[in-house]
Amino acid sequence: MVSTCAVLIPVYNNEQTIATVIDQVKCQIDRVIVVNDGSTDRTGAILTNRSDIELVCHEKNRGKGAALRSGFEYAFAQGITHVITIDADGQHNTDEIPLFLEKSTEDSESIWIGARTVEGSGKVPFKSRLGRWFGNIWIKLFTGFALADTQSGFRLYPLTHLEPLEIKSNRYDYEQEVLLEAAWAGVPLKEFPVQQIYQSKEMRVSHFRPFLDFMRIGRVHSRAMLRHLNPFNSIKVEGKTAGEKVRNLIRGELTSHTSPLKASYAFSLGVFMGIFPIHGFQVVALMFVATKLKLNRPISFLGVNISAPPFLPFLIIGAVKLGDLFLPGSLQSLELTGTAVEKGGAGFLAFILGSVILAPIGAILALLISFPFFYSISRNQKS
Repeated sequence: MVSTCAVLIPVYNNEQTIATVIDQVKCQIDRVIVVNDGSTDRTGAILTNRSDIELVCHEKNRGKGAALRSGFEYAFAQGITHVITIDADGQHNTDEIPLFLEKSTEDSESIWIGARTVEGSGKVPFKSRLGRWFGNIWIKLFTGFALADTQSGFRLYPLTHLEPLEIKSNRYDYEQEVLLEAAWAGVPLKEFPVQQIYQSKEMRVSHFRPFLDFMRIGRVHSRAMLRHLNPFNSIKVEGKTAGEKVRNLIRGELTSHTSPLKASYAFSLGVFMGIFPIHGFQVVALMFVATKLKLNRPISFLGVNISAPPFLPFLIIGAVKLGDLFLPGSLQSLELTGTAVEKGGAGFLAFILGSVILAPIGAILALLISFPFFYSISRNQKS
């Protein structure tokens, strides 16, 4: 049951809609907190002339995530237990605010999301559909919650569950990161259908930048996965040198957490991911796959280091040489007769192709070599 609740509106340069949105919200709930995120139009003047809101101001624009964080901190300090967030552009139906209050009586511990699945006015822009699909996929993969609209800014948050979360994002990626961190902290993510309202292209004000903000959202998921799934965050390995630490790590994992055969599978998976040409995403992909397959993550992490120095230069040379053997003759000729750009392109293609071929070969060799090694360590430990 909600004890005290307020609506929070982050706003940046929405002079045409903010007054109407506030009026409509005030018809549904008494406490309205508005965070002016450094607006440079008439938004600031409109807000300072209103005595029926609680106003928080940023001198400079810091991003939607920073505005939400400031609003949450203010509300929490005022003893407010739950906050309903709504956008300032008029794209949410304020008549649906009571629905959030009803849902919170069912479960006041969850984050409730208003999924924009009820047909309303206007056509959903392509970038909005793309962003919604992109966010839904990430949340499903990394938390298990199947949601229809993880991009919706129409939400209800229990503030006691937000306060301890470590969230670094400051812009649109904040709303993705807060779902990730909350889910990993044990907070359920729930949703219910609300109306989707989109103004005409001429009237629509959006500060969402598709490419840049999609990259930020991808970075959020990569950073969060590394922090939560990195096996070395939860274990302490003794030893003065790197070799001692590796040996002690293997002994400890074989004694308590895995068998020699499964350890070999984990190590070979790490080698496969280390060679496969997804550089920059290898560790994230490895930790995700290892978790899904229930393989030992610390040992798999040892395997992925084949793509780190001092092995990396030899790996690149080997992949390029192997790729050259399988490239069509027309592409190989670019190495000799083409321009520098073409040569670089052919070399890159050879590296990609060679890496794809080399990855399973390396994994098989890693399995065959590591199993006797792990088996020997395990047997010596038991004896």
